[in-house]
Formats: sequence, structure tokens, C-alpha cells
Amino acid sequence: MPINWNNIKDKVNYYLIILIAFFLPLNKEVIPPLITLFFLSSIINKKKKPLSSFTNHSYFIIIGFYLLGLFSLLYGKDINNTLFNSEIKLSLIVLPLSFIISNHDFKSSFRAIFKGFIEGCLIAITLNLLNASISYYYEVKLEAFFYDHLSYFSHASYFSMYLNFAIALLYYFWFSPSKKDYINPIINFSLSTIFSIFILMLSSKTGIFTLILIHFIAGIYWFIQYKKIKQGLILVISMFFIIGVSLFYSPRSLERINLMRDSIENYDGTPNTSTKIRLAVWTESFSLIKERPLFGYGTGDVSNVLTERYNEKGFYDLAKKHLNSHNQFIQILIGSGVVGLLYFVIMIGVPFKNNLSSPQLLIYLLFLVLIILNFMTESMLETQSGVIFFSFFITIFYTISNPKETKISKV
Repeated sequence: MPINWNNIKDKVNYYLIILIAFFLPLNKEVIPPLITLFFLSSIINKKKKPLSSFTNHSYFIIIGFYLLGLFSLLYGKDINNTLFNSEIKLSLIVLPLSFIISNHDFKSSFRAIFKGFIEGCLIAITLNLLNASISYYYEVKLEAFFYDHLSYFSHASYFSMYLNFAIALLYYFWFSPSKKDYINPIINFSLSTIFSIFILMLSSKTGIFTLILIHFIAGIYWFIQYKKIKQGLILVISMFFIIGVSLFYSPRSLERINLMRDSIENYDGTPNTSTKIRLAVWTESFSLIKERPLFGYGTGDVSNVLTERYNEKGFYDLAKKHLNSHNQFIQILIGSGVVGLLYFVIMIGVPFKNNLSSPQLLIYLLFLVLIILNFMTESMLETQSGVIFFSFFITIFYTISNPKETKISKV
């Protein structure tokens, strides 16, 4: 029997994207090589006419955001930093291009991609708990089970973001009427509970707030969409009970939340806590934005202008660390101005005007809630962990929302 090379090329393309989803919460060093292999496999598995469909044209909107950063080479001062920043964000162009080129029907694969990510999160939790248990065995310190001590593969805020999105995906599988999306309700609820408790143990303030909001929005959706008020109430009350009990027995999480509240209420301009540092950085960032609001200073000059301003204000510790704006929206405004921020808003709004089913609309809404809240407290597109997560899933959602593809029936 002759070898079907087309089938082999397509399967390689498929398994590589599943591996990317699986390793996203696990090992960031593995992701760039996997993306490179995925891009090469897409070239090998290329379609005859890559630019023939509306889907492929829509991917250029994502690529355009990457090119907008390169545009600042024309007016920014720090060319090396601009090129370095573009290197970090390379997935914003490589992933959409891979989807444009490849002959694989990614719309038929998004369920497996979602499940691969959920499985990766579960494995990451297992390994993190194992690592924390070993640390506790030798050091006998409960800190091993909280915050960054508990998150071995990435910063606690990033891992909280991954787990919150995994919970959102579990809600998608719960609410979708399609048999292709079925996950046993007991398994689904158990995973949601495990992920929720782990987020509380990670003690990320943004992560905890996002967790509460995701469960609340999902509960409201169940009320409105399915009129199952009793079941929805049981779900929401159960999740909030679990969250409440976990917070009660997690003094570190409550301590960080109380410290944040006190820092906001008693802010005196001195950056001596994580919350006060953000308030100081945001204040100086807005003063810079007012000076060059339209196109900003250039994506490679953000760190330089912020560091210069920190020194002027006497925030020498912040200057020494070259802290970014700790807010992605502010970071975009400083780097690319109002033009860059408007382009970003348009980019994330595109899937809403396309053909999303009700459960798909919910999951994309939860994705945006997750992105917006995390972007409010971290410059996530300035790090590999954040930008690859964003570029990977925004590309997937562009594929899901494509109105032209009709090979796969709607969910």
C-alpha cells in the first residue's frame, strides 16, 4: 500500500499544535522550538492557494498589530530594543502565518486544542504540588504551597491566568450541546474545583478576582441561556463556597488582598509595596502619555523613558529594575500611542462580528475578561509567557469565528 504523504503531513501539523497547547502551562523553553516546527510543518503541508479564503485574510489583522510595533523603528530612538521587543512578540506573526499557509482544517481541531491545554494545566498542577511537597519535606515551611513557591514553571500571576482560562474552557464543554464537546460532568466539576483551589493557593490578587468573575459570568449565562435557575444557583453557590473556605484557610491570600486594600487607601506616593509600586508606575506612565499621545515613544523606547522618569522622581529602586508599566494598555499607549491601542481594541473585537455560536461567544467573552483583567496589572505582551498565550488563543478564536468555513457543523 502506498504511503499517503498528505495524510502524514496533516497529522504532523495537527499533533504539533496540540503539543503547543499542552506545553503552554508547563515549559516555556519548549514552546519556541515547537512553534518553529509547527511553522515548518505548515509550509510542508501548505495549501495550493493560501490567500484564497476570507479566513486567511482576517489573520492579517493579528499580523498587523505586530507590524505596528515595527513601525516605531521610523521614529523611536532605541533600534536594538525595538528589534528585541519584536523578537519576543514573534509569535504574533508566526502563528497566524502558519494558519494561513497550512492545509489543515484547524476549525475541526479546536476542541482537541482546548482539551490539550486543560490536560497540560492538570499535569502542571500535579508537578507543582510534587515540587512543593518535596520542598516542604526538607524545609518544613508552609510557604512552599503558596504564591511563587508553588508555581515552578512560571510566575504565579501567569499560571493563575492559564488556570482561569482552563476553567473557562471547562465551562464551554459543560454548556455546549454538541456531543463532540462532551466531558463527564463529574470530571468537569472536579477539574474546575481543583483549578479554583490551586488559583487561591497561588495567591495572585488578579487571579483570584478573575476566578470569581469567571464563575459569576458562567452562572449568569446558565440562568439566561438555559433557564436552569436551580442548577445555576447550585453551581455558583458551590464554587463560591469552595472559594470562601479556601480563602479562610489560606491566610497568605487574605493577607495579600488586605495589603492591596490598605495600599490603595493609604497611598502616599512611596512605592514600598507591590500595589504602591504599580500606582507610582501608572502615575508616571500617564504623565509620559500626555506628552506624546498619538504614536507614543516607540516600542523599544518604553523602558528607557520610564527609567528616566523614575530617576527624575527619585524612584531609584524602580529605575534600577527598569520596571515596565505593569499594565499592558498603558504599555501600548507609551509605545504606540492611541493609534496602537485603538488597533488592539479592533483586533480583539473582530471575532464578535463573525459567526460564533452561543457557547463559543461565552468562551471568547471569558477569554477577553481574562485578558483585560491581567493586562490591567501586568504588561503581559512584553514577556514570552504572556505573548505566546495571547497570540496562540487569539489565532484559534479567529479560526473558530470564521463565517466562511462550513465543513464542520456549528456547535
